[in-house]
Parts: sequence; structure tokens; C-alpha cells
Amino acid sequence: MRIRRTWTFLLSGFLTLFFAWFARLPHAAAADGVFVSTGLLGTHVMSASGERSGRAGWAGGTYPQLGVGAKLPFPLLGGAWYVMPGLSYTVMGRELNDNAGKVNIWSLGLPFGTTVTFFDFKLGVGMFFYQYRGSGGTITLPDSADGSTTATYYRPHDSVTSKIFYTSLGAGVPLGDSFRFDLDVYINGILSLKRDFSFGAQLAYFFL
Repeated sequence: MRIRRTWTFLLSGFLTLFFAWFARLPHAAAADGVFVSTGLLGTHVMSASGERSGRAGWAGGTYPQLGVGAKLPFPLLGGAWYVMPGLSYTVMGRELNDNAGKVNIWSLGLPFGTTVTFFDFKLGVGMFFYQYRGSGGTITLPDSADGSTTATYYRPHDSVTSKIFYTSLGAGVPLGDSFRFDLDVYINGILSLKRDFSFGAQLAYFFL
């Protein structure tokens, strides 16, 4: 418990000092507007111990996704700061283990950022919504230690949604007047010893 409190205190102090320093740097103007995006979402890629997360067998993996969002000025933090709410969806679901069903993911994020020279720095929060859909049907499994007998079990056909809160860190680079590329890291359970990491990469097109 004492180690966790110390880690939390150090992290809070670091982020406070970093943003104080960051706000004093010269800023470049950044385009604002509404965008659509396409990219990849990699979930539960790494755990805090440096190993693959134990969730990888259930819903971990890389998903193509589409999104929509807006980049809006946020003058409360200064002229060069912005807020960039976004909603994305993994349009191609991923098969679960043993063909038990499929999972799709909604991602709702609220990052705040600012532009320094040629890139943006972002820090925010958000939520993953995992939609699990059972495939239904039956499956036959061994019913004895030697496998001489089998039994038939019914697979669920229900849909279940689970939610995971995350903290995000990221960077973005404008690509001309209408495009930008963003790379983000999502930290699930940032204050937990069992936290794990996901990532997102997206190319956005501003049309409004």
C-alpha cells in the first residue's frame, strides 16, 4: 500500500511539472474541425510486468476500426490547447476462442492536447465497451479422463457488454491541411499493479 501511494504521488507530481513546462513552450497554430478516421486498435498488448496480458486469450488482438470525432479549441487551458472527443468501432469482429462467438469494441475517448512545433501531445481518459456475441449451437467435449466418453454442451447465444476505463497518452502529427496521424497508448488500471496496455493508431481526415 505504501509503495502504491508513493508511486501515485510521484506520477501526479511528474504530470503536474510536465504540463507546467509544456505550457511555457512556443506553440504552433493547429487546425480544428470534424473528422472521420480509420486505423488499428491493439487491445491488452502488454501487462505491467512486461509480459502479454492474461486477457489476450479472451479479447486481446488487433482490430481494424473506423471512427468519427472533432478537434475543438479549449481556451480554458490557453489558446493552443484543444479537446478531441472521438468515437470509434471495430467494424470487423474478432472470433473468440474455440469459435465461441465474436467480439466488437466501441471506444469513447476524451483527450486534451496542445501543439508544440510540428507535433501534438495528448492526455485523456476514455472507455472501451466490449460487445460479446455468443455463437450458439453445441459443442462436444470429452466427459472422462481418458476421453472414452463425450458430452454435448450448449453454447450461449446471448450478447453481453463489458466496460473498461482507461487513461490515454498520445501524440499526433498534422499531414497537410486536412489529414493528421495519431498514435495513442491506453492504460487500463493505471494505479494498479495489474495494469495493462493497449494501443491505437489512426489516420484522420477533416472535412468540416
